[in-house]
Amino acid sequence: MIIEVHNLNVGQGYATFIYTKSNNKEELYLIDAGKEPLVIHDYWHNNFNGIKITKLFISQWDCEHYNGLNGCDICFSE
Repeated sequence: MIIEVHNLNVGQGYATFIYTKSNNKEELYLIDAGKEPLVIHDYWHNNFNGIKITKLFISQWDCEHYNGLNGCDICFSE
């Protein structure tokens, strides 16, 4: 099993991508997203393009934890 953890400074805190691969099954988790649109999208596009976010965890409902998801609709699996 492969596990990669990517911590991304999003201003007032961090967003964390966790990528796993096991038996050719890839999963991508995101914990928090910051408040600036496109930061998460650009990082995802440059590092995980084609791998959809499987699960999203938001630690609290303040906009600095989720507003960075604006424009990220293509990042998520259906």
